[in-house]
Amino acid sequence: MPDYHPYDFAAALVDAASIKTFLSEALQPGDMRYFSAALTIVGRSKGITELAVKTALPHEQIAAALTAPDNLRSATTCAILQAIGLQLHPSSAS
Repeated sequence: MPDYHPYDFAAALVDAASIKTFLSEALQPGDMRYFSAALTIVGRSKGITELAVKTALPHEQIAAALTAPDNLRSATTCAILQAIGLQLHPSSAS
């Protein structure tokens, strides 16, 4: 019997385009908890230390935000997105 391992989405997020697509899709359901969970996966793919350096936020704050996505603050979300080269842009609902 083959040995199966759970798929790790973080391993597939290798560049800005894949991260942008992943987060864009995570916004589609309109559930911010879903988006926060996706941002946690992105955080794992980039590394908390790298995000802490790029955001100028304490390592502990980034780690806490990404391990408890229900408590992710908008300021922290925007800082993380900026650190990975993305911004939130409002658009019309279709």
